Parts: sequence; C-alpha cells; structure tokens
Amino acid sequence: MSPLARPVPGPLAATFLDLPAGSPGGSVELFLDLYTGHQPLIPARAFMLTPTGTRPRTPAGLDLLTVPGKCLEGPAFGRYVTDLRQALRAAIDPSQIGVLHLHHLAFGATPALMRALPAHPRIALVHGTDLIFAETHRNQLQVLRETARAADAIVVPTGAMADHLLKLAPQTDRRKITHIPWGIPDHLLTDPP
Repeated sequence: MSPLARPVPGPLAATFLDLPAGSPGGSVELFLDLYTGHQPLIPARAFMLTPTGTRPRTPAGLDLLTVPGKCLEGPAFGRYVTDLRQALRAAIDPSQIGVLHLHHLAFGATPALMRALPAHPRIALVHGTDLIFAETHRNQLQVLRETARAADAIVVPTGAMADHLLKLAPQTDRRKITHIPWGIPDHLLTDPP
C-alpha cells in the first residue's frame, strides 16, 4: 500500500446540520464536537451549508454543501429538501455509511438525509428547536412526525422534551425513546433556583 493511502475506516455515520458553517449556537457546537476534528468522537461524513459571503475556516471532517433556498414551509420547502437530497447523494458513497445521525427531527437536512440514504438505520436527536418549530410550522410538524416514525432510536436530553415530542407526534413508539441527560436536571428547567 502506498504510504499516502489511508485504510478506509469502518462504517461512518452520515449527519447533516442545515445551518451555514460558522453559525452560532449550542446545536452547532455539539455537532462540531461530535463529528469534526482530527480525531472526532464519532467518525462521520458531516455536512453543513456553505455560508453566503466570506467562507469561515472549517474544522477537519466538515464538508460544506452549496444549496440555496433554505426555508420552512410551502412548495419551496419541498424543493429545498429535494436539492439537499441531490447534493447529499452526489457527496456520499452509501457503502461507507453505517448509520444516519439525524440532528433535529425537523428542518430540511433530516428528510434529505433519510431520502438520500433510505436503507440505513437512523438515530434521531431532539434538540428542542425542532419541537418549537413543529408547533408553529405545519411542514415542520409533518417532518417531525415522519422522522419520529422512521427513526430506529430517538435520543432526548430531558424528560420534558420526550413528553413534548409525544404530544406533537403521539403515534411515536415510546420504546424508541432514550433519555440521555445534558447534565441539567429537568426540575431546574421548569423551576430554577
């Protein structure tokens, strides 16, 4: 083997956060911490959107997709998801992927990733913003319900988020939901000191 060739790693996760690279926020920091860097916690093909304007410095392991038209509702949302799916299909070799990590149960990246790689197992992670947007945007509620139904496992950081998910998607199989705390007890979220 050539000294420049690296052995192909075992199956990777495929994951996508449809926010522009360089966006602030806890979801972005979690995403980057899990999947990027020279020794990521979870080896993955990790994607975010190419930002408009100056391209920020991106960490190792983060690929950017140039897909305009990000939106939440209506026919434009369907076109956006289709464009994301096409970009993902062009960028990913399905044989290298072992599992889909679906960040947010709503927004465009989740249905695009599930449609680009329909045969792979799916782990969904509730962030909270997905629940909030599903309450106020009909298309996002539909995506959340489809994702909850299609996911093989759903991770929630708080019991309150599990309850909220089940309120929005009552047909969700409760046995798929696993509570992995962020480290903040639920009671502090509802009754701070």
